[in-house]
Amino acid sequence: MVEKQNPVREVGKVLMGPFAQMLVDNKVDPNNVSRTGEKFSIVGAAILMNQERITAVISKFDVGETKAQWIVRAVGGAVWLGGIICDGLDGEVADRANKKTLYGKWLDSLIDRKVDLLPWPIHRLNSQHPMDTAIAEVNLAVDSIPALLRSVKPDVPELAIGSRFPRMITLTGFLLFPSFRRYTGVLLAAQSIVTAYTRYKDIADHGTEKTKRQAASLLRDHFLNYIGSKLNPEGLLCGFSTRAVMVREFSDAKAEEIGLPTAA
Repeated sequence: MVEKQNPVREVGKVLMGPFAQMLVDNKVDPNNVSRTGEKFSIVGAAILMNQERITAVISKFDVGETKAQWIVRAVGGAVWLGGIICDGLDGEVADRANKKTLYGKWLDSLIDRKVDLLPWPIHRLNSQHPMDTAIAEVNLAVDSIPALLRSVKPDVPELAIGSRFPRMITLTGFLLFPSFRRYTGVLLAAQSIVTAYTRYKDIADHGTEKTKRQAASLLRDHFLNYIGSKLNPEGLLCGFSTRAVMVREFSDAKAEEIGLPTAA
């Protein structure tokens, strides 16, 4: 079966090709590109999620509140954009340098989950409104489920609404514009839920018995980790990163070679 090309990904490869080749020529490790992107994303998200506080501090220096707000958004947005660029570059660098590895794919997926989950605890702390708390909790609970399901059946259908690019657009809007966070937060949760439902239905209808058992096991562990995260805030991320990634795409033997978990 011929793999269907993602037009957004193909355009991204064309745009980032020269930069990726420059990194390859300078022998930059693709995993270091991933780690750099992680730092950019964390710093950018932290700035944007706390832009009201930072704006209040800057506006004290005779800058003016409106100008201070746009300065914070511009700086935070630029740093966040650097993370998005690195997220697209690492895979292209690995392809061109012929350095695709199990660890690299695991690291990239782990960083994606960290970046996706990072805003929600901050959002929950910054606002005590029950609606904001509910939005944060729902996103914490469902954000990783589509990736969990794809890890056991990589050929599940990819809905346009749930692919990485539109999710990053929505997440960027969530970070940049605090007054619209309830709307974009609900949209992010809806994207995850619709994508998760589509992928689970595909596994239930077309997956093997082993795949169905793996999916059920990972979902059970995910929600146990989510419940555990109420006592241990790192539980959700740790549970995902040490169990769910690459259980089908790579053999247990390869996973054990580098100390990654294997499929149940």
